Amino acid sequence: MSTPNINLKSLEFDQIKNELVTYIKSKNEFTDYNFEGSALSTIIDLLSYNTFYQILFQNILVNEMFLDSAQKLESIISHAKVQGYVVPGKTSSVATLSITSNSNQTIPAYTQFRGRKTNSEVKFFYNTKAVTLTANTPSTFDVYEGIRIIRNTELTLDSTTQSVFIPETDIEFKSLKVTVNGVDYAVATSVEPNTTQESKVCFLERRATGYDVMFAGVYDANSGTFNSANLQSTDKIRVTYVVPSGTSGNGVSSFTTTLSNITNIGSSGLSSTGTNEPSIESLKFAIPRVFSSQSRVVTKDDVKAFLLERGYVTSFDAVTVTGGDELSTAQLGKVFYTTNPELGNDEKEQATNALNEKSIVGIKFEYGTGLSA
Repeated sequence: MSTPNINLKSLEFDQIKNELVTYIKSKNEFTDYNFEGSALSTIIDLLSYNTFYQILFQNILVNEMFLDSAQKLESIISHAKVQGYVVPGKTSSVATLSITSNSNQTIPAYTQFRGRKTNSEVKFFYNTKAVTLTANTPSTFDVYEGIRIIRNTELTLDSTTQSVFIPETDIEFKSLKVTVNGVDYAVATSVEPNTTQESKVCFLERRATGYDVMFAGVYDANSGTFNSANLQSTDKIRVTYVVPSGTSGNGVSSFTTTLSNITNIGSSGLSSTGTNEPSIESLKFAIPRVFSSQSRVVTKDDVKAFLLERGYVTSFDAVTVTGGDELSTAQLGKVFYTTNPELGNDEKEQATNALNEKSIVGIKFEYGTGLSA
């Protein structure tokens, strides 16, 4: 009698065990042997478990090698790096404030504003840029929600990789400030920095437990090259950033401050756009589409991918893009876009300027539907 082959395609424990028993029964030494009530049954169980675990491990290993089938965040982050995408954590809710003072003064960057929801829940917001107030004239600017703020924390440089590590997965990218020996560095989340002139540049790279800040040195816009940073262990590298609470920061409408001489604080609606960390499935959808745009803004999908990559929205469905030629009264040369929820004033300006930098000649982007233009 020929010896049957063991079927290694089975993935269930009972199937694996039955295959092993069938194989052993084919041996003359085990004819009419009782496999259920003997010590050999225990050995077969152990062999089955070992085979089962090996098949399971190999199946998981192969799945994690591809973005579509990966299930672990660490694997998604690794795939995203190859495609130039920085996996975000939670993002801040944004509110647009209008402040009036009875004297000329400057609101320093990262000043705290106390916000309150209708259910009396308190949230704290911070401006990322200094704001100059003119007496009795309203000034409008955006503030970002955060459960806490990290101010001028010094980090240790890894001189070999020219990087420092921020042990925090939830960072509002727009609030991140990096300085080296007191000099500001532009922070970029894509391979091509958001700058049109020579500047100090550093890049964010996601890890499972935080972000690496990689120093590229000086970016020369004329040649499109980076000069080595050559930072030393004696250089003082400091970071400031807001740690957001995600969606729980949305819905704030009433604001107060401890600043003196403030006569009025108003807000243009409820705070919004705060998001929790994206799901594995949403990342699988977003990463290849962001990569396919290749820093170009030509098609409607390019606009959506651009805004998604830079954290202005969290999904493609949150952006609506309309060509000026599609309006009842055509506005050739213009492209209009809107987001849900609506961006704050500063974010509208930042996003629109960034899109116009990437647009092709003859095309101008504007926030809105274009219907009232």
